Amino acid sequence: MHIDEKTYPRPREMPVMMLEADGIFRVDFGTILVTPSHIMHAVVVQDKMAPGRRPVLTIGEAATKARSGMVTVGAAQETISVTLALAIVTRGKAARIIGNVFMAFTKNPYPTKLFSDEDDARNWLRQFL
Repeated sequence: MHIDEKTYPRPREMPVMMLEADGIFRVDFGTILVTPSHIMHAVVVQDKMAPGRRPVLTIGEAATKARSGMVTVGAAQETISVTLALAIVTRGKAARIIGNVFMAFTKNPYPTKLFSDEDDARNWLRQFL
């Protein structure tokens, strides 16, 4: 899988990513400010680590371009090719507001849901395994 580096330059900081034993692909951004470039590069890593479509658990607290760029990368063919369902976990109030803006404008062709609790997100994702 290849992405356009001019449109999505590789970020200096990347999330911690892993395929968990239950088949869920976990992407933990910690305190990284998530950009569309982060998502596209995470998709490439996911495709290499765990080929095929999988439930994805994304944990993050802040993002940029939630209404424009994030919606675009969420519906990009590259993202669709690796995402069976997406659970987004946010814990802070500001992150919930940004997450709700994203959810209001998202048109992902896979189930997408916002959570404040990681265990709830995992339970929801397991139905797609």
